[in-house]
Order: sequence, then C-alpha cells, then structure tokens
Amino acid sequence: MLIGITLGKFGNVKPSDLLLIVQKMGVEFVEFNRSLLDDIETVSQRMQTTASGYHLPLVEEDGFDFSFRSRQKDIDRVVENLNRYGAALNLQYALTHPPQPHLSNHEARSSIETWLENLKRVQAPIFLENVADWDEHEFDTLVATLEEALGDQFAGICFDGPHSFLRGEDVFQRYRALAAKIKCFHLSDCSETEDLHLPFGMGGVFPIDAFLKLIRESQSEAIINLEIDPGSPENLRRLIESYLLVMKAMSPVRYYATRVSLLWRIPPIKRMLRQMLRQ
Repeated sequence: MLIGITLGKFGNVKPSDLLLIVQKMGVEFVEFNRSLLDDIETVSQRMQTTASGYHLPLVEEDGFDFSFRSRQKDIDRVVENLNRYGAALNLQYALTHPPQPHLSNHEARSSIETWLENLKRVQAPIFLENVADWDEHEFDTLVATLEEALGDQFAGICFDGPHSFLRGEDVFQRYRALAAKIKCFHLSDCSETEDLHLPFGMGGVFPIDAFLKLIRESQSEAIINLEIDPGSPENLRRLIESYLLVMKAMSPVRYYATRVSLLWRIPPIKRMLRQMLRQ
C-alpha cells in the first residue's frame, strides 16, 4: 500500500522543492494538481522512485473542469503535459471530480460528452472522486457511465472520506458499498460543515481512527493520499504526525522505522521549508 501527500501550492514554494522535502520524509507517493504544470520539467527530473497521481482541474480551485468547452485550450495544456511527462512522473492515475459547472462564477458551456472526450485523451488510468454535491445514486450512475465510455481506462474510485461525511452519509456503510471499486483514498480532517483539509489533531471531527481500522480490516490495497493543507510551517509537524498516524494503522513495522528516522530529520526539514518561503 502506498501512503502519500498532496503537493499543491504552499506560499511561493514550487512543487519541485516541496517534492524534495517529502522525499526526505521518506514519502513514497505524492498527488499533484495544476500547480505542477509550470514546474513540471524540474519535478520530472527529481521524481526518482517516487510515484505520483494527478488531480485534474476542479472548478472551486481552477475555475474549470474537463467538461468546460470554453476552456479547451487550458484542458489541452493539462492533457499534453500529462501525456508527455507521465512516465517520468511515475504517474499512477489522473483523478477527476464529476462535472461541477454550477460552482462556476459565470455561466459555463459544459457537458458530460465534453468531459468524457477529454478524459479519453489522457494516457493514464482514470479515477472518479466522490464529491459532496453529487448524491449516491447520481454518483453510482456516473461510475457506470465511465465504465461504459472509457472501458479499461476507467480504473476505479477515489473515496474522499470528508466528502462523504459532509454529505451526511454513513461513511463506513458507503465505504463498504464501494469497496470493490475503491483504488485510492483522500483523507484529511474537516469540521461538521466544511471540507477544511486539516491535519488530524487540530479539532476536526472526521472519525479517522475508526475509518483506518475499517480499511485495514477490509485488507484494502488502495493508495491512501493525505489531502492536507498544513497552512503554515508551524503546522508541518501536524502534517507529519497525520502521515505517521496513517502509517501506524496500515503498517506498524514501517511506522516505527519511519518515526525513528524522522526524529533527526524534522528540524532540518522545517529549516529548509522556512528558507524556501523566504526566497
């Protein structure tokens, strides 16, 4: 099982520099988003054995998704870069939300057909992530649509625990219903009403210990990715502790070895990050 961390925007620090930091932590997997594109050449040169996933654009953060006909040039750029650098990035998947044009600040020309055609152009397995504004029936119907339209390219579901929780679903029951198709998890902490992407232990309410126990007992081999925004260098330890929390639940032997190695690595990692932020 791979346990990873999302590498997105963090002040003025580039993804290629964040990659060096998580590699020093011993992290074997990272998930990138569109912030990768301006730094993709350097990132691809630094990947070494680190595996990766890629979160395709989403309306809330990027202003568009793959269903937006009006943003085809932006979509083309994403597709071209993923196809060109996918092997160097050790790319395991490209992840998509269901189309969400209703979240746009302006009227969007969007369609399921456009979304599907653009997904077909990506030379990587496709994962579909559950979101808070698509109910269970709508989501399950969309899974069937992807299975028919993409065939073997559709590789499964990314189950976002906080998204399910915020929909008011029984997270444990919903996991069991989807387990056979789940190939990836997004985990972070949240409040009762907001998807805050918090490290664990900062006052959130997601039932992480019980959920990790369920994953372990079901013997899932899906990738676990921590979609966490630490917020500041001061919270870096909280991010590392969240990573260790997951590792302890999934692989106690790896946990103890990693914890020992991090005892002397954390101070220089924090100094490195502060120096990058000052540049």
